[in-house]
Amino acid sequence: MQTLTSFNSPQLRKIHSGKVRESFGWGEDQRILVVTDRISAFDRVLETPIPFKGAVLNSLSNWWFLQTAGIVNNHFVRQLAPNVTLVREATPIQVEMVVRGYLTGSMWRRYVKGKRNFCGLKIQDGLSENYRFPIPIITPTTKEDVDREMSPTELIDNGWTTKEHWERMEELALRLFQYGTQVLESRGLLLADTKYEFGVVDGEVVLIDEVHTPDSSRMWPADRYAEDPASVVQLDKEFVRIWLREASSDGVAPSALPQDIVEETSRRYRDLFERVTGDPLPQSGLGKTGIWSEL
Repeated sequence: MQTLTSFNSPQLRKIHSGKVRESFGWGEDQRILVVTDRISAFDRVLETPIPFKGAVLNSLSNWWFLQTAGIVNNHFVRQLAPNVTLVREATPIQVEMVVRGYLTGSMWRRYVKGKRNFCGLKIQDGLSENYRFPIPIITPTTKEDVDREMSPTELIDNGWTTKEHWERMEELALRLFQYGTQVLESRGLLLADTKYEFGVVDGEVVLIDEVHTPDSSRMWPADRYAEDPASVVQLDKEFVRIWLREASSDGVAPSALPQDIVEETSRRYRDLFERVTGDPLPQSGLGKTGIWSEL
């Protein structure tokens, strides 16, 4: 399968190359985002791309941007191709709003080791893996090469955000999580946890980056969770993380994925897109006619 691992154009001014996305300036107040098939885990990009992954992340995020526009404005302008989107330029707030509905993933691994205080929140003893919290909690992190968890007070005191912006992001993150939970439950899925990123456009806090994708969220089949909460099926990037942890040697994870894991990851991402949106995934890539005719 053909994959998109990088993109450059002499007609575009490159702004940034992230782990997954390439950003290009367009005019004074817009930018073009190209979502590649690269996949990152444990703060590094793996050597093995995942076919159709970029199209899933780009198209699914844009679907959610449209669905959640009544909750919060966002940077989405229009999709130019399966992997390409035109967005409004925003000043990012360097905080990731991690919302957790369940005790799972890295939080569970630290809980097992005895940690009980997470970003200023005290978690009780005696909980089991994938325990559902009575109400979702937020464990924010800084947005850096290696993210750091901080309490809201620490984030504000250390200049990562303002009190006003924090309160607005907290409100919006919980509302988005509630809405995402409702939509996904109607599809037979559980939203275990996710992250939201926000920026500022003309003084307004807006939603940016990606929303409820298999890269940014854990999503589980509700029926499998009901059968055995501790052994849920991973429909998202956690499937890759689990393989990497199991294949690690002396604490070092492989830098590439075997073909069967690549193919299964691609299948899960595509199936998730169709299950959530009810539509077939757009053909991956930059489109047959390129992006210029759409601008």
